[in-house]
Amino acid sequence: MGGDPKARSDWEVTPKVSTGQEVTPGQGRAGGDPEVRTGWEVRSRRLKERPSGTSDKPPAQDMGPATPPAPAKEAQASPEPTPQISLSYKGANNNGVVIIVNQPEELHINAQDEDFLSKILGAVKLDIQEVAIVNHARQQNLNETSLTAIAPRKCIFFGVNTSLLLQNQFPAYQCVKFREDLEVLDCDPLATIAADPSKKKLLWTALQKMFLA
Repeated sequence: MGGDPKARSDWEVTPKVSTGQEVTPGQGRAGGDPEVRTGWEVRSRRLKERPSGTSDKPPAQDMGPATPPAPAKEAQASPEPTPQISLSYKGANNNGVVIIVNQPEELHINAQDEDFLSKILGAVKLDIQEVAIVNHARQQNLNETSLTAIAPRKCIFFGVNTSLLLQNQFPAYQCVKFREDLEVLDCDPLATIAADPSKKKLLWTALQKMFLA
């Protein structure tokens, strides 16, 4: 790079100014026309005058509104529990035999009818303490559905309107298979049977077919 500095090209020694004029060395910042500024001086001045915190980077493009977050999934409601059906009855209900009476004045069954029932059940080798005695008059919700709560296999009705209870009218003193797992026997009230020898015989014949056949 030796040699005469005067032999350098004009662009090496004469920078361009913002006004399109040329200056010779020594002008500009070193004492020349204060109105004439070289390109690098003008840029330097602009950078000094720019407020702090700004930059030459182009502004960020507006990407539009932010996508809202997906709504959280609602927790599935738990299914409501099935209501429990309960029936009031007397006895242990250990053998699937259910006796249904209709006595509005009693909680379950009056003593006289209970004594007579105990004798006729004993004749077919059943203990009255092992059956379930249900008073239809005190169980207004008694129907085919609620009756399944005590899992009967054999039902004997004494003075009960079975057409209201099971939506069926059964022939009196005849064992009827109501369902595959349920056999029914429809009879007169216990007091009526106890006072009528012919009805006692009908009941005895039906009980033999239900329990001893």
